[in-house]
Amino acid sequence: MKNKELLKMKEKIDQKFQVFSQPGMRQEHMEKREFLTPLLLDGFGGELPEEEHRMLMKEAISCGLLDGEEPEALNYAVMVTRILDKDGKNCTTRGSVKAIDSILKKYTKYCSVYLQGRVVSLLLATPRGFDKYLHILVDDICQSVERIMGMDSVIGVSRVVEKLERCHECYLEAMSAAANYGKEEGNIHFISDDERTESFDKVMVHQTVEDIENLLRKGRPEEISGYLQNFLTRSYSTRSLSLRRILS
Repeated sequence: MKNKELLKMKEKIDQKFQVFSQPGMRQEHMEKREFLTPLLLDGFGGELPEEEHRMLMKEAISCGLLDGEEPEALNYAVMVTRILDKDGKNCTTRGSVKAIDSILKKYTKYCSVYLQGRVVSLLLATPRGFDKYLHILVDDICQSVERIMGMDSVIGVSRVVEKLERCHECYLEAMSAAANYGKEEGNIHFISDDERTESFDKVMVHQTVEDIENLLRKGRPEEISGYLQNFLTRSYSTRSLSLRRILS
């Protein structure tokens, strides 16, 4: 009985492999990647005129990146993923693309490519879809890499944009966010979180300078000393991760 069940399972796996291996299927995946790679690396100098935008969307539909059903309703974001061993060595390979894609397909439309030791994924969803699933899918990837592979992952995520031609900008943002690994706590970095933290830090500095100036004009030495002591205590105890949680 067990042998028959195993044979049936093998037949199903073989069938799926044959379908995927068909020339048409391989060609479709190649066309998606050939379209996406220069879009990520080179991009355009901003949003395109309407006619050029329509031509770009037609090309995206033609290669299978978009399915033609209300493509204007979709938004876009870019996610950059590296897989590291416990010593911090980059172990990301071309095979890592399939591992990442196996998780992405549960949540959203996507297209992933292997670039410069990273898996770069273009994510496509409605604004509501991104609100609902973006943080969930990133957490799922991070946890799955650790649980299944016994490795760490570093993930950077761009802003969500409305135009496909802004993917290059998103790629740069995702790379910048991922570069914060080691500088800040956590393996997952959203560029929007990093920028909100930076803005908060600037506001806090300006407010502190203003408070000190007021104390120097009107305060007593013990008040100035107490304020500075409290400020230093807060500065040492506050971490970037907690700031992001407060501002989220």
